[in-house]
Amino acid sequence: MFWICTHHRSGTVLMRNVFQRYAALTNRPFFKGKYEQCPEGVELYQDAHSHTRLPDEAHGIHLFRDPYALLLSHVRYHLITESPGEPPNAVVMSDGRLYGEHLREKASLEEMAFFELEQIYRLTLSDMLAWDYSDARFINVPLDAFDNSGSAIVVARWLRARFDDFDADESALEDAFRHVIANQPLKRRHGTRREGEDPQRLLTPAVTDYMQREFPRLQDLQRRAEDALAEVQRELAASADSSGPDPRAEEPPTA
Repeated sequence: MFWICTHHRSGTVLMRNVFQRYAALTNRPFFKGKYEQCPEGVELYQDAHSHTRLPDEAHGIHLFRDPYALLLSHVRYHLITESPGEPPNAVVMSDGRLYGEHLREKASLEEMAFFELEQIYRLTLSDMLAWDYSDARFINVPLDAFDNSGSAIVVARWLRARFDDFDADESALEDAFRHVIANQPLKRRHGTRREGEDPQRLLTPAVTDYMQREFPRLQDLQRRAEDALAEVQRELAASADSSGPDPRAEEPPTA
């Protein structure tokens, strides 16, 4: 069974749509939910929060995100989402009021960031930092690698090169990535990143200094994301300079 592991505000909806489409194209069972509720015969399983203890046979893709962009996304999305199952509308605080009410009453981005740093964001980042990035059974991919269909296709080729789960359907995975990434209405509904902005610079020094003190491995995560994105760009450039190498000849990074 191929695993798709994500975190809150780190590609959960994107991966669900990609692999649901892939499942429809290939007639392969897909399930997103609690592992203990996963039906027999499922071939594609999505763990939306990467909480599940991985069985020995688990393998697949794990999405992570630049920690500063992740924080900004938590704030922005939690301010606007009307989904009843999301934390702002589902989590009741100790005073009986909803999480979202507390967040929206903050007067500045700094105050909202500090609120998230003590609440949902702290849980998300802690899970993301706890992931074993040395586990060779998984390819770790930053969310920004899916900003456009070109870089997303590089990731699809990494998956096909590493795992034999996709041997029977040569083009379906790339087709699924290409279709979903091109779906701009999806990005408008769920995306919070604004083109050209630097999330770290938008956060005050008080916030970023606190983050670095509280989470000593935070910079490692940021560097990992930058390195993976650079690898994607190198492969894109190599493809543009050639007639297009056999994607199975390209070995994906192990980190």
